[in-house]
Amino acid sequence: MEAILFFSAIILIPLLLIFLSIKMIRKQVKDVSSFKEENQQDYDRIMEQNEKRMELQNEILKELREIKNKLD
Repeated sequence: MEAILFFSAIILIPLLLIFLSIKMIRKQVKDVSSFKEENQQDYDRIMEQNEKRMELQNEILKELREIKNKLD
């Protein structure tokens, strides 16, 4: 009887550890995927803001050139 319990423990404990390890790895992969998605969204938002800033800078430069031309 003790031998059966001993051998079942030898088999069940590693299986339990493998199962828990796989579960943790899946969670980490999911977290990394979520993090990558958030980073991509942040990057897209920053690029959009940069484009708007560049457009505003170009408009300001055009206006400044017009003012300079009027003064000359």
